Amino acid sequence: IKSSAASDVYKRQEIAREDDSRKYLPLLKISDKILAGFIYSKIVRAPEYVRTDIRVWNKEIVSGISEHHLIEIVGTLIDNAYEACTEEKNQVLIEIDSQNDKLIFTIKNQVENIGLGEISHFFEKGFSTKEDGKKHGLGLYNAKMLVNRYHGEITVEIEERKYISFVVVLSLIHI
Repeated sequence: IKSSAASDVYKRQEIAREDDSRKYLPLLKISDKILAGFIYSKIVRAPEYVRTDIRVWNKEIVSGISEHHLIEIVGTLIDNAYEACTEEKNQVLIEIDSQNDKLIFTIKNQVENIGLGEISHFFEKGFSTKEDGKKHGLGLYNAKMLVNRYHGEITVEIEERKYISFVVVLSLIHI
């Protein structure tokens, strides 16, 4: 009887895991398989309490940026969003789109007490909101440098004083 109960619990956990992973299927259907796999691996390795929603608006994702630089930019933004999450403020939204010869990547997460003064320093070398600050302060700076290198743009906004949103726009054509 005990093994049957344990088996039932295991089956319910597997079904729950399958149901949860299904919401990420649109991500796995985008044309840039390396980017899709990378983002998916970040999502499934996020802390258990984090709730990630993914929206893919256009499955034909093409960028004019080298794959490893795109991964570095996206990875930095996803890592920062997950690191900022707490058990209470645990919502993350990732949006991917490609339109008008531009790749648009947005990541939004819940925040607590971030002011406009802090935001103005986000892309400065060495600036960090993290407590220890020692091995931090380079990610957003490096992401900004890479985006600039490809004549793109990265912006940050606070929405309703509850969410922080980073948007990266990269042109498919280099100037």
